[in-house]
This record gives sequence, C-alpha cells and structure tokens, in this order.
Amino acid sequence: MKRLFLRLLVLSLVTLLPANPSFTAAEQKALDDLFEYRTYITTLSSKDAIAGLDSYRSQNFSASKTAGFSEEAKLVLDAFVDLEKLVYIQTDNSEDPSIKQIADTHYEKLQAWIDAHPSETPNKWTWCAAAEAFNWSLAYLPMTQILTKGLLPKQYYQNAIDMDPELTYALCGLGQWLYFAPAVGGGGGNKNSRATLEKAVKAAKTDADKFIAHLYYSQILYQMNDKSGASKELDAADAIQPGSKRLARFRQVNAKGMSWFEFSRDFEKNRKKLGEPLVN
Repeated sequence: MKRLFLRLLVLSLVTLLPANPSFTAAEQKALDDLFEYRTYITTLSSKDAIAGLDSYRSQNFSASKTAGFSEEAKLVLDAFVDLEKLVYIQTDNSEDPSIKQIADTHYEKLQAWIDAHPSETPNKWTWCAAAEAFNWSLAYLPMTQILTKGLLPKQYYQNAIDMDPELTYALCGLGQWLYFAPAVGGGGGNKNSRATLEKAVKAAKTDADKFIAHLYYSQILYQMNDKSGASKELDAADAIQPGSKRLARFRQVNAKGMSWFEFSRDFEKNRKKLGEPLVN
C-alpha cells in the first residue's frame, strides 16, 4: 500500500510539472548563429541576401545537422530564415504575392504546432516567429479581419516577454506593433512604442540583438522628432555592422523626412516619393 501511494505521488508530481519551454543548447546555438548571419547579410544586396539565406539553410539546417532537434525547433529555425527573406523581397517589390504566401505558410505551421500541443508550453521563440509571420500577413487582410485578428501578434509577443522579460527580439516586435496598431485595436501609439523599444535596447546582449534594437529604436525617435537621438542610434547600429544596406535604407528615408515606420505604411507610394532608387 505504501509503495502504491508513493508511485501515485510521483505520478501526480510529474503531471503537475510544467513542460520545458527551453531549447537545447544545440538548438539555441543554431538560432543564435542564424541571427548573427542575418545581421551580416544586411550588408548584401537583396538578391544576394535571399540567395545567402537559402544557402545558409541548406548548409546548416539539413536533416543530418538537425537530427537531434525537436520538431518545434526545426519549425522556428525554418521560419526565421524565410521571415528574414521577406525583408529583401519587400525591398524589391512590397506587392510581391510571395510575401503573403511565405508568411501564411509559416504562421499556419507554427499555429498548427501550438494547437496540436495544448498541454505543452511553446518556446518563447515559437511565439515570436508565429507573431512575426502573422504580422506580415496582416497587411493583406481586409479591414474587418484586421480588426478582429490584429491583436494576435501583440498577445504572442507578450507571451514571449512573460517568459523572458529581456527578450529583445520580442520587445522589438511588440514595439513596432504598438506603433502601427490603432488605439482602438490595442495599439499604444508613439509613447508606448518608444518605451518598449527603449527596453529592447537596454536588454540587448548579443550583437544581433543590439543591431536590431538600435535600428528600430532609432525610427521611433525619428518619428517623435528626436532626429539627433535617431542618428545616434543608427551610428550605434553601424558600429556593430558596418556597411549595412538595411541601415543605409533607414538613413536614406530619414534624409527625405520620413521614419522607416512611416515609410512602411505605404511602401510603394512612399518609394515613389523618394525621387531616387531605394538603397538595395
């Protein structure tokens, strides 16, 4: 009887243990290395960056090299390769239908994994990737669906931040969402966007984190007419990754009197306003 009681006690404790939402050391290193590469390829043209990402995936995320990885980690790594490609596809043509196709594909895969594992805690990076993929898709939805589904990225980024309050990537994602989302839809406007992106800068630990945090923080500062502060943030990003064409695009747009955030609201219309080719 005593043995049975002990067995039942152990089983009950196991049942109560939360799922482990952390990637293994090897999975996290693969992700960190990818983010480092994503920072480097901002120095390349859009065409070369897309080709570089495809090559990086084939060389580093083959079946043999990810044999010990979880399904969740593989989905996240694959998503973060393609989501970065969207930046360069957009630079060439923001109306390219492949943007929505790629974003939808990865959102559906990640959401399907989340839905299929209701008793497991998704990794913080799963929340980030799903939020980012859905964010790309939002621009292609009719306004009725934007109003009903537009809160999902905020919820998912917040889930990641709840797990890791200093997750720079999630803070950058949420900071941008707060800028773009209307107040009636849960957006926080410039002040909340700035506060969140400032947290991202302070929390950043790796060069990849620092680079994106300085980039996006610079643009909310520019949007709020702190042009000197914006320039300093861009200089900080430049010190991390000299020769970044992505950074040069931000400077180009700023020189024309727009933040990158404002420019992105109507990409093709504002591209024409530049009066010169977008840095690529």
